[in-house]
Amino acid sequence: MKILVFSDSHRSLSGMYAAIDRHSPHQAIHLGDLMDDAEEVAQHYPKLPFCMVPGNCDGWTTAPVKKQIMLEGKSILLSHGHRWGVKSGYAAALADARAVGADKLVFLTDIEGLYRDINDKASFIPRITVSDADALISDGFIGGGMLPKLENCTSAVKNGVNRVHILDGRILHCLLLEIFTNEGVGTMILRDEDRQLLEENN
Repeated sequence: MKILVFSDSHRSLSGMYAAIDRHSPHQAIHLGDLMDDAEEVAQHYPKLPFCMVPGNCDGWTTAPVKKQIMLEGKSILLSHGHRWGVKSGYAAALADARAVGADKLVFLTDIEGLYRDINDKASFIPRITVSDADALISDGFIGGGMLPKLENCTSAVKNGVNRVHILDGRILHCLLLEIFTNEGVGTMILRDEDRQLLEENN
């Protein structure tokens, strides 16, 4: 199943039309800003299922700010980042993920994932357990904006979320590549009891 996810389109309808025509998705998701964009584009593709939630610039609507849907037997919780206050932390997003028993929590950002040394591309870490991630933090390898991200990721896994992924949202099909290929394209944080997955991929 091919899923196309939009967010913060802000009237860039031509880009949305081009993406749909190019990728021919089976499902479209719009995460707000502006919800009008999703509604307008959806009218041009009546056979394409469109799911949408409002963003922080969609104050006119009374639509629910969070929505849980089922796709291919998987439960997916949708919301716009501002609704969870992600600029100041991930506590709200983590709480909701735990509350619905999420199997995966995905953070899209503008960095490829986790590095032992941010200045050394060869130190990229595609998979890591919670304990190993905590060790990197305590040993001072993680700093800057990645520190709170990783702390929140490990907190999510410790509180019941099976796996957390940090992905570069600029990479085309990053979500599909991370979840449905052995190599992946980002960093996956695992429970300690899933350490064998690290060994299988080394």
